[in-house]
Amino acid sequence: MKKIFKKFKNFLSFIFDKFSFVKNTWFVLGLLLIFSLILRLWYLGQIKELIFDEFYYVNQAKNYLNHTSFYDAHPPLGKILIGIPIALFGDKQVCWRIAEALFGTAFIYVVYLSAKELGGKIMGLIAAAIFTFEGMFLVYSRVGVLEIFLCFFLLLAFYLMLRYLNSKKVFYLVFSGICLGLAASVKYIAFLFYDGYFWLMLIYNYPFKKDWWKILLYLCLIPVLIYCAVFLANFPFKSIFNDTWYWQKQSIISNLGALEMTHPYASKWWTWFWLGRPVCFFFQQLSDGRYMSIYALGNPFIWWTALLAFPVWFWMIIKQNKKAFILLMPFLVMVLPWAFVKRILYIYHAMPAFMFLVLGLSLVLSKIYETKYGKIFIAIYFLLVIAFFVYFLPLWIAIPISPTQFQQHMWLKSWI
Repeated sequence: MKKIFKKFKNFLSFIFDKFSFVKNTWFVLGLLLIFSLILRLWYLGQIKELIFDEFYYVNQAKNYLNHTSFYDAHPPLGKILIGIPIALFGDKQVCWRIAEALFGTAFIYVVYLSAKELGGKIMGLIAAAIFTFEGMFLVYSRVGVLEIFLCFFLLLAFYLMLRYLNSKKVFYLVFSGICLGLAASVKYIAFLFYDGYFWLMLIYNYPFKKDWWKILLYLCLIPVLIYCAVFLANFPFKSIFNDTWYWQKQSIISNLGALEMTHPYASKWWTWFWLGRPVCFFFQQLSDGRYMSIYALGNPFIWWTALLAFPVWFWMIIKQNKKAFILLMPFLVMVLPWAFVKRILYIYHAMPAFMFLVLGLSLVLSKIYETKYGKIFIAIYFLLVIAFFVYFLPLWIAIPISPTQFQQHMWLKSWI
């Protein structure tokens, strides 16, 4: 057994020496992005019908294109992004979902940039690789819904703020505010991220008294103006602020009105990170008896190891590791408010928080990578990540499988 371990170690050492992640960063990242794009475009239009919330968002996108008046419980930007390919290339299944596929691929690049800015190239590649083989984000990059837009703009806002605090270049602060406004224009809950901004600035000892005007202008005024400007798709310019304010009140009332609603795929917030109740987007039994389905189910190995790594991440915070500390508030801001929401919730509400949980996991793994046997550990970790990815892939991109195989994938009773 020791000989086998030694040979495996020597083989990995050879691989890492000859194909160093650091020396070949852009090559490795390029492969991850190409693979991610192919996976998101593969048979993107094979499901010919609107599935799950596509029924709302794709039809609302068409309403915007046709100038049809309707009530929209969310800000317009997400539907506008869905509608652009429809306007350019026609009302086709691929066009309902192509914007999500492109943003989902770009999201992985932003993951790399964020993790690299925080912890270096190794952490960046680890984080990008994790999301390349992550199932929940894959599904939401292949379906005409809003979550991947929200996650993209939120994480980009976070990255740009980090860049600003590290470089002091106002350019990054301006665009961070723009991205926050765009994120809120997809779902206004993104404005909660102001707490994350405040946390970052405290950690970096930001000169609030001296630069208060920058905060007011770039992080308050610009995001709010962008948020209101997007509503020009709904309201005339002359009354945009009044109409947007009235809409905001109605939207809050509408969401609170969901208190009495129930849904078979609803879940409690504290069940999300151990994948207590995934959402089934699509299920069909084919003529040959096989099942074809799309499950909004995360890669179990990634989600569960992220939970296992949380105590290590938290220990790093206690030891005043600045990098670990930076990620704490964005994670809490994106998950804790849901504990006080009484309306029905779904596992996809965890996605913004999960971004930062994975960054915390990536930070832990990057520290392990630097240890004596760290490279072996990381290699084994990703072998298991990929094994789980291959196993659950049929449930994420609707590959037909037998009923027996389908049942074998239902590891928890709550998944059915």
